[in-house]
Amino acid sequence: MIPYFRGKASQLTNEAVNQFVKDKLQHGRLDGKGGLSPKRVHDILSILLQAIQYGEKKGAIVGFDYDIIRPKIEPMELPVLTAGEENSLLDYVKVNLDHKKLGVMLALYTGVRLGELCALQWRDINFSEGTLSITKTLQRIQDTDPTSTAKTKMVIDAPKSRKSIREIPLPASLLCVLKEWKNGQPSDFHVLSGKRKYVDPRVYQDNFKGYLEQAKVQEHSIHALRHTFATNAVARGFDVKNLSEILGHSSVRFTLEKYVHGSMDTKRASMERYAACY
Repeated sequence: MIPYFRGKASQLTNEAVNQFVKDKLQHGRLDGKGGLSPKRVHDILSILLQAIQYGEKKGAIVGFDYDIIRPKIEPMELPVLTAGEENSLLDYVKVNLDHKKLGVMLALYTGVRLGELCALQWRDINFSEGTLSITKTLQRIQDTDPTSTAKTKMVIDAPKSRKSIREIPLPASLLCVLKEWKNGQPSDFHVLSGKRKYVDPRVYQDNFKGYLEQAKVQEHSIHALRHTFATNAVARGFDVKNLSEILGHSSVRFTLEKYVHGSMDTKRASMERYAACY
């Protein structure tokens, strides 16, 4: 962005900015292999427009026309396991169950995020009430310690929003499995490791990849388990308001737009129920 507009602040026009956007979409990659994604260009454009607004306040830029063509960002199709894939994965996990594979069941039955899953300790499960408390998440952040040799570090912190702090009712079948695997472990042991030390989310993502290979299921991000939970919940008649709260979303609209996917079977069943009224 700086080389492109260096020394041209006083000559900035919306035509120049629109051409910049076009160039980035077509030839923006540093390796010369094509353009940047619309999302990346949209983010760059947002920063550029903030800089232009600052320039206007300081008098360096006058009368800028904000009629800018913004890149159209197509919504991503979020991955969801098919019923066959889900069954194959669960069959493999249940036959070869251990602490780490227990996490696959937790994610599929509750929709928890990866960082939340890795931060779970036995104290977060209330066996008498049958609930799971989400109060923290494990994440990798930049290490700003000048004496550190690592660029990043792992921290356990509060979830990203107030809505993410929540209690999730656990199905009785899952609660029984969890009781067996707790097996007298101290409350500060992590569920995925069976130890006080947590499992790194990146390591667990690699573990999950291996589980899919063993179950002969195509490769997915572990986040697909969250999408699958949400999609299945709606298809099985789950109240969307309650689902949104279980997922820790800020709004029901976000749940519907981002995490709920219609299937042909669901649509067909709905059409048959509709037609049965005549």
